[in-house]
Amino acid sequence: MEHLFAAWQKVSLSIAQAPGVALLFDYDGTLTPIVGRPDAARLSPATRHLLVALVAKPRFGVAIVSGRTLEDLRQRVGVAGLVLAGNHGLEIATPRGSFLHPVAAASRPALTAIATALREVLRDIEGVLVEDKGLTLSLHYRQVPRGRVALVGRCFREVTLPYVRGGTVRVTRGKKVYEVRPPVPWDKGRAIEWILNRCYNGVQGKTLPIYVGDDVTDEDGFREVDRWRGISVLVVEKRRRSRASYYLSSPAEVAEMTERLVRTD
Repeated sequence: MEHLFAAWQKVSLSIAQAPGVALLFDYDGTLTPIVGRPDAARLSPATRHLLVALVAKPRFGVAIVSGRTLEDLRQRVGVAGLVLAGNHGLEIATPRGSFLHPVAAASRPALTAIATALREVLRDIEGVLVEDKGLTLSLHYRQVPRGRVALVGRCFREVTLPYVRGGTVRVTRGKKVYEVRPPVPWDKGRAIEWILNRCYNGVQGKTLPIYVGDDVTDEDGFREVDRWRGISVLVVEKRRRSRASYYLSSPAEVAEMTERLVRTD
């Protein structure tokens, strides 16, 4: 995996030669730094300005694909003309219309019950955050003392296992977070495929997709972008195994990449 700026001459040539470019970002850890609490992850005015400038470029389409809810993304980003995919793509808003996965809503009662049970069983553990996002649920443990992290994991498995075995939900993991999702084969990769097909021509060779993300859940996005012969970029301080072809070291470098794209003809 090569640093993106070390390969920038080759990458920028591919971007310049593409009839259209679909630029897709994760939010947390990509457009904003990772913070202790999700509600503290704010988009900087400088990054927002760069997104506005990219949306204004005729060859560029811009999307954010996140585990956050669609409404949360709308409030945090505030840029017209973007495609926003929330809850790992279970809900998508575009300038031309919207999408809600038809099966996702059926899992809401189970998610509510799981959230209630987790809050009860984990009520005495400092730093736990149970985030019910309607279509998905996140259990954040970034601020949990190291000695109690294993206990959080055991409690999570005990609460969710009956629902997983019953086929009501499925569980995944990210950076210091457990995720509970509807039992449907849908992820950021499927969401990106939907966006490319519905919003950006859906023809390989006509649109060059670029996906930038930092988490384990972004690997599905990298897989899809690679299938389209696009450019996949992992944001990571210490390199790890990934499907991504390139890496950047921080959200600050993502902002620098975005600035370079703004200057692209």
